[in-house]
Amino acid sequence: MNRIALMRILSRVRLPAPMALWKYYHRKLFGLHRRLLGIRTPLPPFTDYSVTADFANLMISEILEHKPSLIVEAGSGLSTIIAAYCLKQLGRGFLIALEHEPRYLELCQDAILDHRLQEYVRVVHAPLTRLKLGDREWLWYEPTFIEGVTTIDLLLVDGPPGDAQSLSRYPMLPILFDSLGDKALILMDDGARPDEKEIVARWTQEYGCFDATYIESEKGSIRLQRRPGDTSGAPSLTNRPWS
Repeated sequence: MNRIALMRILSRVRLPAPMALWKYYHRKLFGLHRRLLGIRTPLPPFTDYSVTADFANLMISEILEHKPSLIVEAGSGLSTIIAAYCLKQLGRGFLIALEHEPRYLELCQDAILDHRLQEYVRVVHAPLTRLKLGDREWLWYEPTFIEGVTTIDLLLVDGPPGDAQSLSRYPMLPILFDSLGDKALILMDDGARPDEKEIVARWTQEYGCFDATYIESEKGSIRLQRRPGDTSGAPSLTNRPWS
C-alpha cells in the first residue's frame, strides 16, 4: 500500500473518543499529511475561525483521491494553502478562492507567494453583493469570477460568515450548479450548525442529483456527491444575476 492510499484510510477513521483525543489524533494525522505534501514553510495556525485539522484531513484525502481539475472555494485562508498543496502534489488542477475581506485577501495572497503556490491557486476579491435568487435577496460573493469558468469538480464551502445573514452559504449551489461537473463533490465545513444542516436539506430537496453524508467531526462536516449520470437539474430561477 502506498503512502497516499494509507493517508486516505486514516483520514476516514471515525473515533468514538473524547474530543481532546479526537483533536490529538487529527493533529498527528495532519502532521503526516504535511510530510506527504512536502509542506516545509510554516502554515497559518489552526484557529477558531479556520478549518480544523479533521476537516483539513478530509479535504486532503478527497482531493488526492478525486484529482479535481478545478476547485472553487468560498472563503480563503489555511484551507486554501492546504488545498493548493494537494494540487501541487498531483501536478495538476487549479483553485479559485473567493474572499470579501481585503485584509484576509492580502494575507492569503502573501501566504500563497511564501509557499510558491501561485501556479495552482488564485484568490479573488469578491465583495459580498446583494443577488436575487427566486423571490429572495441574498448576500453572496460578487459573481463575475464565473466568467470563463467551465467545469467545477469540487466546491469547498466555508463562507460567507454565518452572521452575514440566515442560511448565508445557501447561494453557492444555485449560483454554481450550471458549472458543476457530472461527478462534482461538495465539502462543507461547520456542518453541525443548524443553518448548514438546513442548507443541505434544501440543496438535496431542490437538486435531486446529490447524496449527502454527515461526518462527525469537531465542527461537523458534510459531504455531497453528485450521482454520475443523474440528469436532475436545477430548479427554475428567475433574475439570475450571474448570467
